[in-house]
Amino acid sequence: MPIRAIIPLSLGSPFGGFRIALRAGALGLDWPDGFAALEQAANTQLQLLAALTPDRRARLREDPLPPRPPPQCGDRFGVIDVMLAQIEDGTTLLLLRGGFPFRLWPLGGWVVYVGARIGADNRVEILSTEQLERYW
Repeated sequence: MPIRAIIPLSLGSPFGGFRIALRAGALGLDWPDGFAALEQAANTQLQLLAALTPDRRARLREDPLPPRPPPQCGDRFGVIDVMLAQIEDGTTLLLLRGGFPFRLWPLGGWVVYVGARIGADNRVEILSTEQLERYW
């Protein structure tokens, strides 16, 4: 289950650095259409990566896939950031962060986190909200 967040301030990498974050809906802030577009783009990217062989996923740093169209909602374009970690048993931990920057404040934005474990047999286990908690 994805995590929807609003990040008023983010300095550093998408999966680290300093950030101030709120869950979507906190303080009455929400953008259902934007979050849905980010979730769809992140899930499409996840399916694409899960369909690769474990060997191909391991070589993505040296031999990246062609760029995909960015997520879009209305006239806004976003980005999908991906973090892959190979675990010793052949499992791949995959974390995706989709985001639309705020229009007038580029240090924050609307963000969605999606994650999965992909087994050596390409079986996909979507991470629960609780499992994603440590990454957002």
